[in-house]
Amino acid sequence: MYSTDDVLLATRAIRRVLPALIGDEAEQMERDLNEVLEQSKTVSVEQILTILTRHSNTKRWIRKFLEEERTFERPIGPPGPVSGTTVIYFCENGHRWFPNQVGQPVPDLCFCSRPLYSIDSSDACGDDHAQ
Repeated sequence: MYSTDDVLLATRAIRRVLPALIGDEAEQMERDLNEVLEQSKTVSVEQILTILTRHSNTKRWIRKFLEEERTFERPIGPPGPVSGTTVIYFCENGHRWFPNQVGQPVPDLCFCSRPLYSIDSSDACGDDHAQ
């Protein structure tokens, strides 16, 4: 199954694109997610996934986001300081984009021609922003 951290990251990401995925139903899904996230002291991955998978578009998006593997190429140049920040880039289709080299520019569009969004995975409450 998926870790709590992975599901919370996917939840933060999908909230950015819910209107594009499910239109008017996005508001109700937001309310349902807020209710689950605010009512319990411990997050229930099962409850969150139940909400996010009840619509075919969000089910497909979540699966793609959680199961897409990250591939790495060795960065060019000497190792530098490691930052505690990890920015995740993703599109409306649930694809994730990862830089392969240090300093690689972030494209405006995903390989599927959708805009890329970003979230800082190290910031649990964070301010999400469009790339």
